[in-house]
Amino acid sequence: MLRPKFDARVEFSEAGSYKASEGLYGNALFELPKFNTSITPKENAFMVLREKKKPFWLPNLYQDFNIIQPMVMPDATARVHGGLDWFGVEWIPQPELGAAMVDHTKGRKLDDITVWEDKIDWPDLNSPDWEGNSQLLKTTYERNRLTYSVVVNGMFERLISLLSFEEALVSLVLEKDAVKRFFSRLTDWYIELFEILKRYYQIDLICFHADWGSQRAPLFSCECLKECILPYIFRLADAAHQIGLIFNLHSCGKVETFVPYMIEAGVDAWEGQDINDKKALREQFKNQIVFIDVFRMDPDTEDERLINAIHEYVDTIAYDGGSILKINDPDRDKTIMQIKELYRYSRMAYSGK
Repeated sequence: MLRPKFDARVEFSEAGSYKASEGLYGNALFELPKFNTSITPKENAFMVLREKKKPFWLPNLYQDFNIIQPMVMPDATARVHGGLDWFGVEWIPQPELGAAMVDHTKGRKLDDITVWEDKIDWPDLNSPDWEGNSQLLKTTYERNRLTYSVVVNGMFERLISLLSFEEALVSLVLEKDAVKRFFSRLTDWYIELFEILKRYYQIDLICFHADWGSQRAPLFSCECLKECILPYIFRLADAAHQIGLIFNLHSCGKVETFVPYMIEAGVDAWEGQDINDKKALREQFKNQIVFIDVFRMDPDTEDERLINAIHEYVDTIAYDGGSILKINDPDRDKTIMQIKELYRYSRMAYSGK
């Protein structure tokens, strides 16, 4: 494929804009400019995610993808605004965090994981108005972009919400059989949800939440991961692939020791925090797994520092592609400046100037 040299006059000329959308986690996305590109954002993103090739430019998730998180999903609404999630667990808003947290002050949904078969009422995935909601969200779609959707409250997170953080950890040690039975049933349910999102929203990529670490270390051992969690991640990734989806694992915390197991399970991309040594991981695993990284700096950071940080990311982590950035500054003008610089600098780097 011909890789033309970057031409700012042509590529930054007026090409219209992408519509504002609902975005993710209650954070709406404002209208962003389109660039005159020689291939579509969708083709470019596929080069990173499927072909494992150096793209024409480093994709910015919020510009190059259709972003959806259907708020007809109770989990999505509860995690942002509070209320009851899919499994009847109550969440309370935390305005200072811009999110919500589980409210266990009124008691837990489960006191003992061994009785989950008798206590859990499985949500009816046919109850939401998928058709009506999908038609609404599709008004912001662009056919030349990949469509990305999020499923929050993954395996371990669901266990925490039903039991408590402490009881979830104890159950992974003392009640492994019950946990694995629950995770197996939960996996079936998530696979059905994936199929619904694919059918109604024509998504291309699913982001599945699975926070496995604290700021300092993983929350459980590699042995626990391999026995109690990884088999179900493998099933989810495989099911996603079977219906044509890219499987992205969102896993916060210092979980760099888990990356080889993610690759083993068939995970295509990992959204992880920068407390992990991304430079070392890129060198070790090359393009075996795509990094989806948040580009976040203090709101009052000078433009020059922002630009230098973008250059450093491209030069040291995304030097051969293998990454997607998430740039969405609260200031629209700053966002546009950053996405233009990311596009310009990576286009030049990947085309040999």
